[in-house]
Order: sequence, then C-alpha cells, then structure tokens
Amino acid sequence: MAASCCSQWYAPIYLSQPDRGELVCGNGIDTYPHYGMRSTLGFLESYAAHVLELFPVLHNVAVQRQWAGLCDMTPDYSPIISSIDEIEGFYFNGGWGTYGSKLPCKGFSTQLKW
Repeated sequence: MAASCCSQWYAPIYLSQPDRGELVCGNGIDTYPHYGMRSTLGFLESYAAHVLELFPVLHNVAVQRQWAGLCDMTPDYSPIISSIDEIEGFYFNGGWGTYGSKLPCKGFSTQLKW
C-alpha cells in the first residue's frame, strides 16, 4: 500500500506501510492545546471510523499498539522557515507538528530557493 495522506477536506489522518508490512497510522492535532501524553479509547474509535470509511478492507486488522505525544506547533499551525541573522548561512526549519516526517523536505527545497 502506498502512503496515503488525507487532508482537512476529509479528516487529518495518514496511513503508510513500511517494508515490514505493518500499517503506521496517524492523526492530526487536538482542537485545544494541552500537554497530555496519553492516548484514549475514544481517539482510537474515532480514528478507526475514519480509516474504515476510506479503506473498508481493513475491518479485520488488529491494533498492535497505540501511543500519543507532543507536537511542535505554532499558534497558527504554520511551520517556521527562516534565516537566522546572527549566524550567517544558518536556517531554522521547524514547527511542522504532525506533518513533521512528511513535509520538511518541501520546506528545505523552499529554503534553497531563497
């Protein structure tokens, strides 16, 4: 299965399948800021409903583990890409949050055009 990203038009979820065959799934950020580090059954049920709507064939797939964590997000949910005046040739590229493993390459290519 190729990586599939579903934007805000549907649900902020993603699915990918590494070479080992398992499915790695993720979701967007919570609607309010907090520092909670626990996942919940409610989250899993909601996420599973979105995934099954897109991929009904996964209805018998078992969940092996679930985790939660912090996301580095700016208040407006936009990443920060900027040169640092004090250090010549140094650029900061951060704040990608839940898309941190998928979009920074685009950010770096944008930096190269500066």
